[in-house]
Amino acid sequence: MPEVTANCLCSQDNAHEDGIWAGAWTKSLKDGSEHIISGSIDDKVKIWSWYKEKLELKYTCAGHRLGIVSVDVNPQGTVVATCALDAQIKLWDIESGKLIRDIDATP
Repeated sequence: MPEVTANCLCSQDNAHEDGIWAGAWTKSLKDGSEHIISGSIDDKVKIWSWYKEKLELKYTCAGHRLGIVSVDVNPQGTVVATCALDAQIKLWDIESGKLIRDIDATP
């Protein structure tokens, strides 16, 4: 059986005002930069830079009216998609933290 190597980042921090319900990690195909995305019940998405074993907050993205329940990143590592209890899907630029698109997903 092949040997499996795993790394674990464990940190307790006051990253959000409430619990984190969603997270994602990405590595940009453009420049190799790594980011961790966190989504919270506090209605905010945070984009963190992961460099040399250190986590640094780059952007706090606000715009959802209810808690974030899902985050995902495109394969290129440049766009974050978030979904929240407000039935909105938002697309964010990882490099600027700016909102790219807002999609109403109400039934």
